[in-house]
Amino acid sequence: MALIGQPRVTLNLRLVIFVLGSAIGYIWVSYFTHRVWFYQFIALYAGLFGVYGWFVHWVLKPGNVVSVRQIQWLGVLLRLIPLWMIPNLSDDFFRFYWDGKLLVNGYNPYLLLPKDFILTPEASTLGFTQVLYEAMNSPTHYTIYPPFNQALFATAPWLFPHSLLGGAVVMRCWIILGEIGLLWLLPKLLQMLGKPPKAMAWYVFNPYIVLELTANLHFEGVMIFMLLLAIYWLVKGGYLHTTSHPPKDRQAQPIYFILSVVAFTLAVNTKLIPLIFLPALFWFLGFKRSLLYYSLVGLLTALLFMFFITPDFIAKFQDSFNLYFQKFEFNASVYYVLRWIGYQTHGYNRIAFFGIVLSIIASLGALAMALYPVRKVVVHQLLHKMLFILTFYYLMATIVHPWYISVIVGLAVFTPYRFPMVWSAMLGLTYYAYSTTPYQENLWLVAVEYAVVLGWLGMELVRHWPARRSLHKL
Repeated sequence: MALIGQPRVTLNLRLVIFVLGSAIGYIWVSYFTHRVWFYQFIALYAGLFGVYGWFVHWVLKPGNVVSVRQIQWLGVLLRLIPLWMIPNLSDDFFRFYWDGKLLVNGYNPYLLLPKDFILTPEASTLGFTQVLYEAMNSPTHYTIYPPFNQALFATAPWLFPHSLLGGAVVMRCWIILGEIGLLWLLPKLLQMLGKPPKAMAWYVFNPYIVLELTANLHFEGVMIFMLLLAIYWLVKGGYLHTTSHPPKDRQAQPIYFILSVVAFTLAVNTKLIPLIFLPALFWFLGFKRSLLYYSLVGLLTALLFMFFITPDFIAKFQDSFNLYFQKFEFNASVYYVLRWIGYQTHGYNRIAFFGIVLSIIASLGALAMALYPVRKVVVHQLLHKMLFILTFYYLMATIVHPWYISVIVGLAVFTPYRFPMVWSAMLGLTYYAYSTTPYQENLWLVAVEYAVVLGWLGMELVRHWPARRSLHKL
């Protein structure tokens, strides 16, 4: 009898170890760790990833009795742990709350600089406190967050006009709802693609995802859900095909096309980055359908922006957008090599030049990968394209904040590649910059990060090359 009960005992013990270990780690990081305490943070981060790797490999073993439903419930539980806290590892939340407060009070957040508005009599009257202002990053720059994201921001000060903690909880609820939607969606989409639904565990239990999205309040959690929901609707509607459901076996259903357009539009209007994936749909939807898809997404996006457009809007939005290519720099790879060369040859940082050049290379490279012809238009190839388009884009970027990689982690679940999970683990090293005053990166740590990630990527490309060739021959 003891032998019969042993698997259940082992299951319960492993679950208890994982849940308790993860809970302790998330509580310690979320409530008792400031981002300037790098060594405490990195020790906890490494511990969480150790538990994550051990548990996921066990969950994915053949014959394991952990169910998809258990994975989903555990994922929700972990995301509820940091619910009652103001982000302590990122200060982006304060700009989110500021923008939302402007919108609630009838101001256009795209037209007002925080450094100017804080000096007006209305600022103190409406509750724009000095504490909120000083906690923000980039008060000298115009906001760049799209309209749907601004609407989500606005719910926080609308419900809690004088409580930052209340505002943080409201925003976190939106992100958790997006993550819950993703926990529902992942197994469905994996099953459609003929992959084991439990592969979702790579995303669900990833400590980087829990900390950067739910704890640090980055709305990529909402955007990833909307992006993959758009793909899901196209598959369900018969517009994207899987190897098990070829085109001749599927009849397109227009309602799902419209639902996909709406979901993709909301993804773009949460974060702009999904726009980079639109050209990749060309081979998979065909000329007419892809043109219609692009047009509808553009039209709906224009309608959402219409509420904010003024004669000054485009210039101010473009001004902030250009900062990401010509001024801001953080955790870059190729750009840092070029920056060093620029110092050697010209004696100063040539970011204005290299930023533009790299953005052109990134755009052309992404377009080339998107439009590279495929032998059979199955959704597996689309997801592979999306993964490598965004990977290439970020390798060319001048600024790669930790939470940017979350989209790559989500896409990797549908492929055999695990370098994004390795990258997510290495991103903990970027927090060293916050432990210095003023902020300064340790370029040796950046070099270690990219050496490990690119090494792992190269290894996986070699390992999976035969599978990629067979995929092209499907």
